[in-house]
Amino acid sequence: MALKYFVVFYICFIFCAASHAQTLQSDTNQIAAINNYRKFYFEEIRDNSGLYNGPEYFEYDPAIKGNAYYKDVNTWKPGTVCYDAIVYYNVPMMYDVFKDCLVCLHYNKFSRYNLLNEKLQYFNLNNEHFVAINVDSLTNPEIHNGIYNQIYKGKTAVLVQTSKTIQFATTGNLEKYFTAPKQKFYLLNNHVYYSITGKSSLLKALNNKKQQVQLYLKNNNIQFKSNMQQTLIKVAYYYDHLEN
Repeated sequence: MALKYFVVFYICFIFCAASHAQTLQSDTNQIAAINNYRKFYFEEIRDNSGLYNGPEYFEYDPAIKGNAYYKDVNTWKPGTVCYDAIVYYNVPMMYDVFKDCLVCLHYNKFSRYNLLNEKLQYFNLNNEHFVAINVDSLTNPEIHNGIYNQIYKGKTAVLVQTSKTIQFATTGNLEKYFTAPKQKFYLLNNHVYYSITGKSSLLKALNNKKQQVQLYLKNNNIQFKSNMQQTLIKVAYYYDHLEN
């Protein structure tokens, strides 16, 4: 019961403070107060927080060479996550690209658990924005549900999926290792996700402006294989700013 009243108090405080802050946007003390109360709130509710809702995460066999994490970052980094429609700040996290899951540290500073992708909306980690895709495979057969790095968002969106696998060494000693990361690229246009592997698949995704995009690629001597990520960002931005 005490928790119920505390939650009501917290919501009322944040609402009033945020409303007041709108007239005092330069008042950093107001912002700091809101952040302090937010931190106090999540420390108080602890196990009752909806964030701690996922299976226990088990570490890998240390004999496996390399690691399973995005950009090989295997230490806790603070990030923001939207989980089950609630945003949490300064959450210690790592992104496992082998299991395709976001790993978080429990408030007890010891236990590890991974969030459920079906409840995950997005997270921000190391200045990168990741989204969880949950779509119908019948209407979007070219993309699988999972976590994607959203590197561009306008009328269209460009997403990158990073993955690793575990393989055995060829030396015959049964040593296992994580492979180098593999990337796949996707473009979202008009609510449909397209797998982008080169020029032809990109033009298919942007078919209604195909001629303009072809001319843009030619005039700017854009080569896909040299830097697929930057190419897709440039083309998507160009497409988004074409007149209808």
